[in-house]
Amino acid sequence: MSQMDAQGDAQEKHGLGAKLKGLIGRLLQSEIIRYLIAGVLTTLVNFVVLTLLGEAFGYENGKNIVFNSLAIVVSIIFAFWINRGFVFQSTGALWPEFLSFFGSRILVSLIFDNGFFALFYNVLGLQDKVPIFRVPWAKLIGAVFVVLANYLVGKFLVFRKKEK
Repeated sequence: MSQMDAQGDAQEKHGLGAKLKGLIGRLLQSEIIRYLIAGVLTTLVNFVVLTLLGEAFGYENGKNIVFNSLAIVVSIIFAFWINRGFVFQSTGALWPEFLSFFGSRILVSLIFDNGFFALFYNVLGLQDKVPIFRVPWAKLIGAVFVVLANYLVGKFLVFRKKEK
């Protein structure tokens, strides 16, 4: 390979890298994209906690709702920090936002996450597990509704932009 070919390859790689970096930067300017990233990470935290507890102690005899509730609390605390700093970039007062965020997330989670989990797992018997995450499909069904409801609550109730 000649020196000119090597320089051309280096410039092409540098140009591609710069374009990719620019694309990622533009995507991260979108609040919805940042929320989706935060939501995926929060869901992973939730699933990991539930999986560890469920695999260690089993899901039977109502433990599934207790373990799911613990996973919810851990993931809500994680979600607050990532939503406050990364998604909504809030500079509001910490404690009022935290209490509002935690209260709204607990309410949404009790309705959708625990509610769907109990309905589909305990009542309807949907106890098969998602192969990758090792959590019941019932948990995954509830998670879809939780993500949608939490975005709306976060955007319009917790991290509202203050009028100047």
